[in-house]
Amino acid sequence: MTALRLYPRQRYDHGLRLKMPPLLWLALINGLHHLICLVPPAHAALGPAAQLLGDWRLAAPDLAALAVLLTSGFRVPGARPLARRFWHAGRHSLIGAYLFGVALFLHFDRAVFAQPDGAYFVYAVGIVLVDLAVVAYLLRSQLVRDVFADFPEPADAQRCRIAPGVVELRRRRAQELLVRHPAAAAVSDVEARLRERLAANPEDAPAWHDLGLVALQAERLEQACDFVRQATLVDGANAVYLRNLGELCRRQGNVAEALRAGLAATRMAPAAADAHYNLALAWAQAGRLQQAAASYRAAIERNPRHADAWNNLGVLYRHLGDDNAARQAFAQALQIAPQMAAAAANLSAAANAR
Repeated sequence: MTALRLYPRQRYDHGLRLKMPPLLWLALINGLHHLICLVPPAHAALGPAAQLLGDWRLAAPDLAALAVLLTSGFRVPGARPLARRFWHAGRHSLIGAYLFGVALFLHFDRAVFAQPDGAYFVYAVGIVLVDLAVVAYLLRSQLVRDVFADFPEPADAQRCRIAPGVVELRRRRAQELLVRHPAAAAVSDVEARLRERLAANPEDAPAWHDLGLVALQAERLEQACDFVRQATLVDGANAVYLRNLGELCRRQGNVAEALRAGLAATRMAPAAADAHYNLALAWAQAGRLQQAAASYRAAIERNPRHADAWNNLGVLYRHLGDDNAARQAFAQALQIAPQMAAAAANLSAAANAR
């Protein structure tokens, strides 16, 4: 089972894919150096290095880097299974291509390495060292591992697209919201006071948030979501508002906005266990089980006695095929909350699956 780490929101693109880091782009481009040096303008511009690299016999490993680079363009929800399989193997393909390229270089240019005083010796050693440094980076970087492990699921095209940018609503939206969601016939004193505050000051973010919670208690989910969303537009730096918006959107089935708000909440309040827990619920509803498991683990790291997180993590482990880890998670949940019926039932089912 491949366990992806959870990264800050800026590490993901609009389709919830992990972005390729700049060093990985450089590794791919550097992996094409033999092919690049076969192009006459590049050959003339690179000087002595091109004399060493511009040997067509050394270009075979570059084809693997070229294939990985091209496959990155097919890393979309509707991609064919072949692209998915090749992308998952891309890191190993790059490592193999670099090592094979170094071996070919040492073989075909062995005369250069045999002459330390030669004009090309320093360039040759530099080329080998750069290639080995790239191999070390590909081997050691957890982010690179996760990028190649992450490929959009087919359902992501409908369920996980995040529209680029943040929708900026003008001040008049506040008044429009109050008109669109009028007070109930038997409005409570709390709701009446909150609406009076907002009529006087539409920029009162706590009032919008509290009004959303009042609407949620009255089971007016659409109103609750609109009101809490307005609180985040007024005060976009409040992690609690974003966390609650994510959960409300998730309950509405708006998974894309739930993920956007949840990722922002965990970035602003990385120590908040509930923010990671709510984000995990959204990941799971989106069908991104590995990311959901990573978020549940993040919640548990911050609050080891989060019984619901342990139980839900166990459910995900079962879906991911790790029954042993699932049983341990259910047992942890029961140790924290012995009366948790769901964890007891899940543990029994996992034990019978042996």
